[in-house]
Amino acid sequence: MTSNTDFCGNPIYNSTANGTEFTMGAIGQAIHDADEWRAIQSHFFAWAVAGVFAFAAIFLSIYLIFQHFRHYHKPQHQRHITRILCMVPVYSLTSWLTFRYFRYVVYFEFVRGLFESFVIFEFFHLLLKYLGESEEEQKRVLKNKAARKLPYPCCLFTCNPAGPHFINDCKIIVMQYAIIRQVTTILGIVMQSIGIYCPESLSYRHGRLYLTLLNVGSTAVAMYGMVLLYLTVRKDIAEYKPITKFLSVKFVLFMTFWQTLILAILSHEGFIPKSRYWSPDDVTVGLQSFLICVEMFIAAMWHSRVECFGYQDFVNEHHKHNTSILESMKDAFDPSGTLKEWASGVLHLFRRCFGRAAAHHNYDDEAMVPLHG
Repeated sequence: MTSNTDFCGNPIYNSTANGTEFTMGAIGQAIHDADEWRAIQSHFFAWAVAGVFAFAAIFLSIYLIFQHFRHYHKPQHQRHITRILCMVPVYSLTSWLTFRYFRYVVYFEFVRGLFESFVIFEFFHLLLKYLGESEEEQKRVLKNKAARKLPYPCCLFTCNPAGPHFINDCKIIVMQYAIIRQVTTILGIVMQSIGIYCPESLSYRHGRLYLTLLNVGSTAVAMYGMVLLYLTVRKDIAEYKPITKFLSVKFVLFMTFWQTLILAILSHEGFIPKSRYWSPDDVTVGLQSFLICVEMFIAAMWHSRVECFGYQDFVNEHHKHNTSILESMKDAFDPSGTLKEWASGVLHLFRRCFGRAAAHHNYDDEAMVPLHG
């Protein structure tokens, strides 16, 4: 048996036993002995167990989403809630597929990353709708807010929630992650296609390290913007229990991202052992995918609670008939509102960069506050 490494530093093992060649991290070209068959059986058994958790999570989430559609009496809130709830099915399905088709892990991770940025953006707008269903209501709540220090670590600076740009500035802080995540996804796909991304490596010579650092920094900035908005309006939206909702979303995002990073570091440093048929990187991918499937089941049950994203608060006893599921679905997944938000955010950023304040009221003039020192 001889070995060498590819560009990413992965060992490649070639075996000519019984005329069969196989590469480390892949099942052999043919089932040639009992040990290999047992390895395949173990892999498929673990995949089946992961599937039980994944599809149970998908069922619970889809049931909850459809209950919201049946009681779609507050579309301003439920539009964002149902979009956020799609997170569990997306994460569950991609993780389950990743366990089986681990060679395509990088593409499944890109899908999860894009949806993560979408969820953060939607949760931010859910907080805004809790503050007020219209721009005027949101401005009315904020106009009496006093200037305050920014949260740590920017506590030497202050912001003015009553100013004309506060919400739009927070929106830009959150929205930048969605933009950067799309850019890093495109760059990652290009790097992967030419063989320099190396998803199993955190070496400075490979692309994953730099894209990961960029995503980590962008995520931290986005969460800072969301926390800034929450701390400013927490008393005004306390009845909606935003902390419980935030933690349920953060549980998914935190566990998947940092869990992936920690396992990648352990694999890179040699703490995850290899087996006869699986490389440490393959074991890492399988372990991570299995854990996410289990965690999505926990998240789905958590989301179903009344104080989280349960539908019970939207059941209206004054309505004799349920709302149309099809019409509710069309409203919830209509992309026009999101596109308007994006357009308004880009327009606001352009105006802020070039020192031009909005001279008239429009869709996103609800935003308020230059952050200043």
